[in-house]
Amino acid sequence: MKRVWWVFIVSLLVTGSAISTSKVSTSSNNEAETIIHQYINYITSKKWNEYVDLFHYDSEVHEDLLLYLNDQKNQFNREGIHGIQDMKLVSMEVTSDLEFSSKGDEVYDVLLDMKVHKPSEFYENGVSRHMFVFNRTSEGLQLETVYYKGVVQEN
Repeated sequence: MKRVWWVFIVSLLVTGSAISTSKVSTSSNNEAETIIHQYINYITSKKWNEYVDLFHYDSEVHEDLLLYLNDQKNQFNREGIHGIQDMKLVSMEVTSDLEFSSKGDEVYDVLLDMKVHKPSEFYENGVSRHMFVFNRTSEGLQLETVYYKGVVQEN
């Protein structure tokens, strides 16, 4: 009888552990998706302070990036990120790409559909692939970096 109780208790613990793990994954995925939507919103609405705050940068990098983003010449010339007219999330999934999966606590393979004023090295018209690398910090999930992987070729 004791053995039956132990089997029952162990199975409850294993089941409870599996359920809580799946909730963490789903919750984490939702948190990452929220941040990716904020990333898109901040770029398309030119909210540069909020955009930079999404990243886990030290204060010097934070300031340098803000100087670039707020530079009126770059904005006027639509240089780099300033050339983005519109951007939409197409899809996201936890990456299976071994090159990136070890770079952060959570790494997502993300497809973004972009419309740009003038194509550049990292911003082109069409659906492009990006790797969003997140790490957990004392403030929660934060972006470490986003890798551009190129425009997705249609079949």
